[in-house]
Amino acid sequence: MKDQIMNFLKSLPKKQNIPVFVYFAINLLVMMFGNLFVVSAALGDKLQETPSILFGVLIILLSVVMYAVGIVVSFSPVGDWFVRFKNGCKKIDGHEQEERINRLFNEVVERTRKKGFDIPADIKIFTKDETEINAYTYGRKTVCITEGLLERSDDEIKGVIAHEIGHIVNHDTDLLQVVNVANFYVTIYALVIAAIVLFYKVSFKAVGWVFTLMAGSIGEFLASLFTKVFIDILLTAFLAVATFLWTALGNVLVKESMRMNEYEADKFACNIGYAKPFVLLLNEMRKEEIKKSKFKKVVAYMSSDHPSADSRLRELRKFYCSKA
Repeated sequence: MKDQIMNFLKSLPKKQNIPVFVYFAINLLVMMFGNLFVVSAALGDKLQETPSILFGVLIILLSVVMYAVGIVVSFSPVGDWFVRFKNGCKKIDGHEQEERINRLFNEVVERTRKKGFDIPADIKIFTKDETEINAYTYGRKTVCITEGLLERSDDEIKGVIAHEIGHIVNHDTDLLQVVNVANFYVTIYALVIAAIVLFYKVSFKAVGWVFTLMAGSIGEFLASLFTKVFIDILLTAFLAVATFLWTALGNVLVKESMRMNEYEADKFACNIGYAKPFVLLLNEMRKEEIKKSKFKKVVAYMSSDHPSADSRLRELRKFYCSKA
């Protein structure tokens, strides 16, 4: 786990990972604001006696430690289980199919090691219920291929597996692992804080409402109930929507980084000996993309962490021309 965390930290300064780095930084700020409320409420009257510098350092340290815990969890077996569950990875159906895929996978892994690349020994391969030709890598121990890819030839499948192994070698998917787990952790934290705030406010107001009713001011009670509680519920709903939008923005930033990493993984697959079947498969994918309308192409681009097959083929041509 230590090596994974160090490789993750080293990968952050890469140009293609800048959007993710920005997202992590703002996530940390979100957690700092949450901790600001929690610590302020915990200190109560003692807050005024606490030196400002000490209070600020406490908030920063608490936020950094909490986010660091999220990163550590991301690279633990719990993190591996979570991303597999979240992304719908399942065991390969059928004994023959499982034997076939494991044989192809082991062949690619063996060739990768012979080329001098170090990869984990406990990588597991799964399938995903998608009809399109694709594959995904999560963290450093999970490769997931689609049902659509299973219909292709052995050589084409090996080419795609080599591409996914390229992500592991380049440590691209360490970022995705952290985003999947740590961002979920931050989102839950934000929602819990919102619930605490609502409960805290309503509890104190409830005491005032009891005294108001005891005094017989029913009209005043109803007015207070409608205005104050309604506003609190709106604020909580606003925070929930803001959290959802923030998560969506994070996905956009992460996918932009992931799309840039695809080109390097393509080159890796070609360099270790799978250029021909991999390029043939990209051409097949390109033909399918051409059939789509412009609107569907835009939607597909925004929702995918893969660039278009056409742009990937162009990059590979540039790469081989530069080597010639």
